[in-house]
Amino acid sequence: MKKKVVSTDYLISIGKIVEVTKDDPEKRDALFTQILKNEAQLDDWRDTFGIDIKEQPPLFIEECRTLPLDTRYFDDDFVDELLALFDDLEEQIDGVLLKSENYQALDLLMEKYRRSIRCVHIDPPYNTNTSGFLYKNNYQHSSWLTMMENRLSLAEQLMAPDSCILCHIDENEYENLFKVFDSIPTWNQGTIIWDKRNPGGGTSKIAVQHEYIVCHTKGNIKLELKPVNRKQILNLAASLIKKHGGVTEECRKEFKDWIKNRPDLRGGERLYSNIDENGKVYRLVHMGAPEQRTDDKYFVPLKHPITHKPCPVPVSGWSNSPEFMQDLLNRKLIFFGPDESTQPQQKWYLEERLITEMSSIIPSGEKGKQTMDSLGLTFPYSHPIGLYEELVWSVTQDGKGIILDFFAGSGTNGHAVLNLNKVDNGNRKFILVEMGDYFESTLKERIRRVMFSENWKAGKPNTKKKIDGTVGIVKYQRLEQSEDVLNNLITLAPDDDTEVQLPVQYLYRPDEQEIRLMMDMQSPFSNRITYGKDSTEGYVDVLETYCYLKGLPIERRLRFDLADQLYRVVLSGKHAVVFRPVPDDTVDTEQLLEILGDERLKGVTKLDINHDADKNELKAGSELKKIYIITTSDFDSGSVWDPVEA
Repeated sequence: MKKKVVSTDYLISIGKIVEVTKDDPEKRDALFTQILKNEAQLDDWRDTFGIDIKEQPPLFIEECRTLPLDTRYFDDDFVDELLALFDDLEEQIDGVLLKSENYQALDLLMEKYRRSIRCVHIDPPYNTNTSGFLYKNNYQHSSWLTMMENRLSLAEQLMAPDSCILCHIDENEYENLFKVFDSIPTWNQGTIIWDKRNPGGGTSKIAVQHEYIVCHTKGNIKLELKPVNRKQILNLAASLIKKHGGVTEECRKEFKDWIKNRPDLRGGERLYSNIDENGKVYRLVHMGAPEQRTDDKYFVPLKHPITHKPCPVPVSGWSNSPEFMQDLLNRKLIFFGPDESTQPQQKWYLEERLITEMSSIIPSGEKGKQTMDSLGLTFPYSHPIGLYEELVWSVTQDGKGIILDFFAGSGTNGHAVLNLNKVDNGNRKFILVEMGDYFESTLKERIRRVMFSENWKAGKPNTKKKIDGTVGIVKYQRLEQSEDVLNNLITLAPDDDTEVQLPVQYLYRPDEQEIRLMMDMQSPFSNRITYGKDSTEGYVDVLETYCYLKGLPIERRLRFDLADQLYRVVLSGKHAVVFRPVPDDTVDTEQLLEILGDERLKGVTKLDINHDADKNELKAGSELKKIYIITTSDFDSGSVWDPVEA
């Protein structure tokens, strides 16, 4: 049984509101007047970001563009008015946070995101009995394998044809994880070894200082290495040449020393320690054949350009043909020593090799805890943000795609996506799923703070540095869980047809072994439901739930108040979905035609609508070709009783 959305809210940057109202300053000022009267929001901004809003709207808008408004502090009227301003709401959203058990979340995401996820990046429980973690980490091997197989099978269905899944693991379940991946149709691209630069002590065995990242893909895509270090090398060379007034010996020595003393550089990067007479950074590469050559043409010596005497030939012969070697000579890509006694080598210029294949080893001693400490948040173990940026970038070099993490923890993947988009002006998006109680206090809070600024110190924005956050939107939702179904369950005897009209109820008939959902489609916004450990009372978000179940992207969310009746509308291409309360004996054809005649719904040919409507009159008065009446059964997919799930 797919679960329902029981709450939906948004984090919306002030700058985003400015953008969407740029042609309507009156609307902008009206919205900000309401915002500045909301004491709960103002208190939150004061406590979290140290911002005490006292200025009038224009100054407030100018100084606080990355400040995230939280719609949970505002009433439905304000939120409806705000969301209606966005022409393509889903495209504007940078990320989605889902509080849910991850299997239920993946199941609900299926129709909407099938074959569209570019990168799945997860850090599941390592199953090591390690204390201090906030999730179950001590399954039996068979239970762990089942848990992983169920979720990876769903994730594979969500993955796009040119996508990759990156899965962290350690030696405890590394081999078993391969058995799981063998059961799903993906290609094994290899394993990355993350060298954490810190061997674990207190053991009688070899001290482990690495973890694994298993890489599988849909399609034979190429993972590439983020060129940050290489760009730094080029920038340093340019600055030293300027400092020394040219490529002098002092310049070359200082450059070599800098390369030598940078432990964060990979082995291949450390070899780029030379600067030629034109100021280009290069490394030398041996040109000998990997296997013994037999043809005499691979043993023709190269002559030294000054002494004109033959230089030594590799014992196995040259790797390439004489024609290829001559081309290298013509392009001055061969390095000769001071005389003919040195074997020539090929020059590789760094500027031509900025992007290379992902390496099987990633060295990173960075600590995720430092990032959390600076944000003023706590979490038992967070992976390094730099490592995640590198991994996500390797799959999304073009700056596009959805990154899915259904073991989201503290939200490192979302943080990494926001950082990457700022650097390369990308349009990556993220979906993070987490069920822990720290969803609000840690995961959502981390994303909210990073939206405001990347620079924090001891839990406060670092005012000595630039406020360089993200002007964007993040949606966060809570899903109903299996336990909530049980808490809202009413058991009916075989001969009992009584259906007590509670707002939301699940009816279980033991004789039929079936559980059936009852929802009121005549009053769709009044379907109360009890959920969570604290038995919170809320309302089913019928719009969001329906769009997930039917796979409809939300382009616009509109609201109409007509004839003392509320209409909420979702527009998805030429497909419109309308929910409204329908009093008994109400015929609202006139109001529906007025909505369909709105300029924003021009061209709509398909309408899904709750409860009954006069289909003939609606078709006659509009461009509609198809009308579908939404019933409870549309929310009741897979209603067979499953005691294992329950």
